[in-house]
Amino acid sequence: MSTGSAKLNQKFLFSLFATLIFFSSWASAQTILEKKLDQLMKKQISAAGPGAAVFVMKGNEVLFKGAFGLADIENQRKASAKTNFRLASVSKIFTATAILMLVEKGQLQLKTPLTEIFPNFPEYGKNIKVSHLLSHTSGIKEYFKLPGVLRESEGGRLNDANVLSLMMNQAGPNFKPGSSFKYTNSGYAILAEIVAKVSGKSYARFLHENIFKPAGMQSSFAYERNLRSVPSQAFGYLSHAARFIKAENPTFSHVLGDGGIYSSLDDLIAWSKALNQNKLISSQSLELAAAPTKLSGGGSVNYGLGWRLGSYRGLRWIYHTGTSQGFRNIFVRIPSRGLTLGVLTNLRSRQPQDLAQKIFDIVHADLKFSGPMN
Repeated sequence: MSTGSAKLNQKFLFSLFATLIFFSSWASAQTILEKKLDQLMKKQISAAGPGAAVFVMKGNEVLFKGAFGLADIENQRKASAKTNFRLASVSKIFTATAILMLVEKGQLQLKTPLTEIFPNFPEYGKNIKVSHLLSHTSGIKEYFKLPGVLRESEGGRLNDANVLSLMMNQAGPNFKPGSSFKYTNSGYAILAEIVAKVSGKSYARFLHENIFKPAGMQSSFAYERNLRSVPSQAFGYLSHAARFIKAENPTFSHVLGDGGIYSSLDDLIAWSKALNQNKLISSQSLELAAAPTKLSGGGSVNYGLGWRLGSYRGLRWIYHTGTSQGFRNIFVRIPSRGLTLGVLTNLRSRQPQDLAQKIFDIVHADLKFSGPMN
């Protein structure tokens, strides 16, 4: 062997050795992070109780995903990355995305008033714009607080169309649209009906064809009674006297726009990638959705178009929580760190926001980010 060949071989072996050391160190670091998060979750979630599914991403790379506890206590079925949890109000970010998709297609405007979409809507709807519904600044009344609604909803008859009808029978809003903020589920039920009216498809079908399928969300859907079952379903539970009691389906579980979507850990990862890659809506629309809503009298509120806005450790969080009978969830985007995380749980008393913060603290420390951390 020539001296030149020997030197080339030495360089190759050195380069290979350095590469192996790098990837070995990287894999080891990943394993350490995974172990830390796994330990955290096992401390929080009993293997014999209601479960939780958790993921963390940096960019489009999944740093951690795991499922803990049980999806179905009675049958001892474990939670998994494919278990479908009821998203509750986390559904609102999907409803808002559907509306923004129609806006980008030129089929709708954020300033369009209700009476233009629904000509039979009472006079007060002239002042309520699509943007008001998205940002909870419409002043529209909360449907499940109206007299007689509980009786009307028996048997699961209440749906988005019923909510729209209920609002048409009201004398007016609680306040002048755009002047104040009051979180209300009614606006999102109406938004689901707007999606159906403008697109010519049912809300559930529009989501399937325009969001779930393009994003690769294989098991997600808006639940329609008698039309489909819930595959790999997590059942919701309540905690009572050191026991777990299976929760009844929520009275309003067939109102879809405000909280009727079921999804899994794997599907939320696919959703996160679709958002990052602007597969569904543009980065401009996403930025608009994450901007504080300005009120007509001055000032602003920490809610955008379908997203809650807050901060933790000095960093901006764009997120939405969801609570319904037996379920509590959170989905978070932290743009300055390129992080996305989600926590799905099937126990009403769980505190997913606290858990998300604990997860973030571990990830932030492990990745050694610089910048604000109070």
